[in-house]
Amino acid sequence: MGELILESKRRENIINLIYFTGLILVISIQFLTSTTLGSVVTSMYRPITITGEILLLSKYFLFQKNSTLNFISFLGLEIIAFINYKYTKNGDLIYLLPVIFSSKDIDGKKIVKFFFMTVTILLGITVMLAISGKIPNYVFSYNTGSSSVGRKALGMVYPTTLGATVMYLVLAYLTYKKFDISLFQNLMIFVIAFIVKKVAYAKTAMLLICVAGIVALFYKPICRILKKINIVVPILILVIILSSLYLAYHFNSSSQFEQMINIKLFSNRLYLGYVAAMTYPIKLFGQFIYMRGYGGQIGYLINQGALHTNYFYIDSFFLQTLLIYGLLIFLVVIGCIVYFSYKFIKEKKFSLAIILSLIIIDNIFESYMFHYSFNFMAILLLANTDYFISKENKTIR
Repeated sequence: MGELILESKRRENIINLIYFTGLILVISIQFLTSTTLGSVVTSMYRPITITGEILLLSKYFLFQKNSTLNFISFLGLEIIAFINYKYTKNGDLIYLLPVIFSSKDIDGKKIVKFFFMTVTILLGITVMLAISGKIPNYVFSYNTGSSSVGRKALGMVYPTTLGATVMYLVLAYLTYKKFDISLFQNLMIFVIAFIVKKVAYAKTAMLLICVAGIVALFYKPICRILKKINIVVPILILVIILSSLYLAYHFNSSSQFEQMINIKLFSNRLYLGYVAAMTYPIKLFGQFIYMRGYGGQIGYLINQGALHTNYFYIDSFFLQTLLIYGLLIFLVVIGCIVYFSYKFIKEKKFSLAIILSLIIIDNIFESYMFHYSFNFMAILLLANTDYFISKENKTIR
């Protein structure tokens, strides 16, 4: 019996080594492309990513028991992703799927901790290199209406990328702790939100960090509510997503109210979304859409007026998915969101349901859903998340 236990433990260690080695490779190289080191690591991106993906796929095919449904789903989605790549020249989904499907049976708690530590170290190194002048540290100008503020990127390609990185780290920490944090830790979350606003002027990230901090303060009563309205949450999420698309398609620039929402809430994203929606039709397998944002060196030059070109970027993940990835992938994504939001609440994994909801709200304004160096929830979808089950007598009594 002892030998069997030892052999089982050895096998588990080997599987974890293969999986987490692959995971650190794909997360690290993707993260670095979001920094001003991006141009340096471009040549290394594909070989390092493919190496990591091979390790993840070896775990999936050689060390993992997969049901027929699981295998057909993985194969079918990869085929769709490759077809999509033919039209869009974007391979994010091709790389994301092995990350999701190879996480089966891996301890979700370990994944969140691993993600948090990896990205924290990478962000810390990036910030230090930027402050010391080893890599570009762009400061972007932003007109608030009454004044102009400087937005620091601290080595990231854009200030909102810095804000999003910090926000996802805060969400990862709260996920790991299941929102069970001290008052001091809660206070620090609001301090972090203030710093994000002050340094990067990343409003969406700042607001969602604050919301996460408020949720932590009232976590138990929120769990009690979620337990009673489990079916309402996925429906509400669906309504919010579809409403954001409706606003983009029916934006009226002559309406003062809609212009106020566009500027104050969406930072002109509604108008750009409207332009995209009116310019590009919805296609089944998507299409290539050229976007020029403010990120990186070229974006910095545009922001400073040293380079003149038209700014055009679809920020919203859901509008991006509908127009770029196509109707088929959009429907799959929406179906998965509704399914997992309901599943997490039904299984009393309230912390996961809350974090997923916050990530969905973020992706109405930004587009990090397919980026596993940000969206750790994607990695958790098929993992062993029993750790996150709320205990009746401790959490929601």
